[in-house]
Formats: sequence, structure tokens, C-alpha cells
Amino acid sequence: MYNDEIKRVIAKIKLRLAQGARRFLITGPPGSGRIIAARAIGEHIGGPFRAPHHTCSVLALAGKTRHVGGGTAYQFGEIYMARGGVLLLDDYPEFMRSSQDIAQCYGGDPIYTACGPVPADPVVIATASPCPCGQLGDLSPKRCDCSAAMVERYLARVWRARDGATYNWSEHKLALVPQSRGGLYAQA
Repeated sequence: MYNDEIKRVIAKIKLRLAQGARRFLITGPPGSGRIIAARAIGEHIGGPFRAPHHTCSVLALAGKTRHVGGGTAYQFGEIYMARGGVLLLDDYPEFMRSSQDIAQCYGGDPIYTACGPVPADPVVIATASPCPCGQLGDLSPKRCDCSAAMVERYLARVWRARDGATYNWSEHKLALVPQSRGGLYAQA
């Protein structure tokens, strides 16, 4: 089973899911259990769990049309393939800005195919470190050596779109504290 901090984050996300929230941001240093919490939500929902790499293109995330034998076929992207489940965007600030914009602009709208509209309604969970090196606020012997300007630029990638608009993570920011490797799971 999970430790108390991860259980708390999972419980908060479940509560917000019941209230209709669809986008969550889990922050914490590497090893704090961000992905464990996201996977637990995926198990709770019971749908597909998709976790594209941060180098995936906008087309891989959103899908694309292609011409086949004189017709047009739709190649589904990660957002569609996560329908009814969880789309995990691990290390969210590392995604291209255009991919971040697609993930934020998507509001549960149906994807239109040759067969008509198909709902694609994944829960989007993004994870981020507190700073570029990941050690800000960490209790480990390693200390953060990021300047205030570096941290500000890094966090701007989480909270602001290219055009200056604020992404709507709103109150879904959940911070996890660092754990020892054995501390992520409760002792049986």
C-alpha cells in the first residue's frame, strides 16, 4: 500500500474528480511518488492509462488525418487513446509549448471521425519538479543550485501559455514531499 502522503494526494484527486475536475498537476521532487499517485488514479478510473514521452509531437498527441487510397483516415492521437482513462504528461514543462497548448485547450470536446463524433474525455494528470534540477525544497543532501530566474522560467512553462494566458490547473496543484525509496509504500 502507499504511504500517507501519497494516499492524501490520491484522495484529493478522487474528491476533485467527483466534483467534475479533469486536469491535475502533481508537483514534487524526483522520487516523491508523483507517477505512483497518477497510476493509482488510473486504476481507480479503470480506463486506459497513456503516458506519452515529453518528446512526442503535437500530431502524436492530438492525432492527424492522412489520405489512404483516395479517402481520408483519421490516425488517433494519445488524447483519444486515453479516452475514459488517464493521460499522464510526466515532466510537463519538458513538453513542447505547442503540445502543452493542445493538452490545455482540449476540454473534453468530441473528436470528429468519418463515423461521426467520438468522445475523448481523459483525465489529464501532469507532473512537474519544483525547479529545473528537481531539488528545490528537497530534504536530501543535494541542494538546489537553480537561480530564482531559472525557477521562474521553469514554473512559467507549467502555468502560462505562449500567448501569456494562464493554464487552468487552478486549484489542482498537489505537492508531494520527497520520500526515501522504501518510504513510498507503507510498511505491511
